[in-house]
Amino acid sequence: MLCSERIKSTMIQILYQSIGKGDDSIVPFLKEESSAMEACGFAIGTQPMEEAQTILYRGTTIWNKESYPHHKHMIQGWAEYSSTLFLSQYYPLIEDLTTPTFFCKQLDDNTIKEIKKRKWEKAFVKNDVSALVSYGKDLSTWPTTSFDEMLKYFDKMPKTNIFAIRKWLDLPLYSEDRYWILNGKAYHKSGIIPEIVQEAIIRLKPIGSKYYAIDATPELIIEINPGETSDRYYENPPELFAKWFFDAFTNQYYWTMNI
Repeated sequence: MLCSERIKSTMIQILYQSIGKGDDSIVPFLKEESSAMEACGFAIGTQPMEEAQTILYRGTTIWNKESYPHHKHMIQGWAEYSSTLFLSQYYPLIEDLTTPTFFCKQLDDNTIKEIKKRKWEKAFVKNDVSALVSYGKDLSTWPTTSFDEMLKYFDKMPKTNIFAIRKWLDLPLYSEDRYWILNGKAYHKSGIIPEIVQEAIIRLKPIGSKYYAIDATPELIIEINPGETSDRYYENPPELFAKWFFDAFTNQYYWTMNI
């Protein structure tokens, strides 16, 4: 058994994303994780269980409220989830801990004027959720890539009606680590949580999110996300990931004081 004891006091379900189109099977890339979660005593499935007292969604990133799972026993609703998804929502809370950023509704000459006003030689451009790095290494970098070219690719993504313009920082490749914040507690394979991450957790507490991730260097918060990224593990085996969830969400004091 992967965990020291099984969950007995309350039934907690991990609600996994299904393949869809008539197939309720868990999506293949989460099967290994779901097995590890089940071994730790969590109930798993792609449909909410009526007997579950607490339900936590696990799947790919969801960009809109209509697609987000709704159930009376979901421990994290859309408001909490989206607060770590949209940069414009969490940025004001950690502004001095992260990359200088401004927001705009259009990528146009006024945006360029603002970049130049701030004396930035380069800028990293994303919508309110994601950059264009999956399409090409430099596609989100201005002026290496023009706004007109960027917009061709942003049009392929879900619309957020806002763009985030971030000061370009020439950071070494893979210089940041990912820290998982589960029920207010930070987890990392090393067991070491930088002071800046600890400070960010305090700042982000008012949003009420029960599950998110912080990408950071020891000196800078790179970004926050709901923890549904495709590279969710980095070097973390699913068994370790499941143990973190077990530790965070089966604390008896938590259930007594917060449910």
